[in-house]
Amino acid sequence: MISIALQKAGEIPVFELQYASLSDIHLGDNEILIRNHATSLNPIDWKTAKGGALYTTLHAEQPLVLGWDMAGEMIQKGSKVNRFDVG
Repeated sequence: MISIALQKAGEIPVFELQYASLSDIHLGDNEILIRNHATSLNPIDWKTAKGGALYTTLHAEQPLVLGWDMAGEMIQKGSKVNRFDVG
């Protein structure tokens, strides 16, 4: 899977976005994997990229993938996911 991920936080001339290969995806029991068809970057994404908002909570998860508003198809689910089905 290829994603655009935040490599370095900072102001707009400083933060870095790069293509990242996410080949080692391990779903937790309560997680789903979605093949993304469309996404958007919103103010929360820009604030996170600048090192604010959710960055302090999420920065340990590298690479940090922005763009949480999205549409796509669920292709895999964890063992405890009951409200959604693949497809």
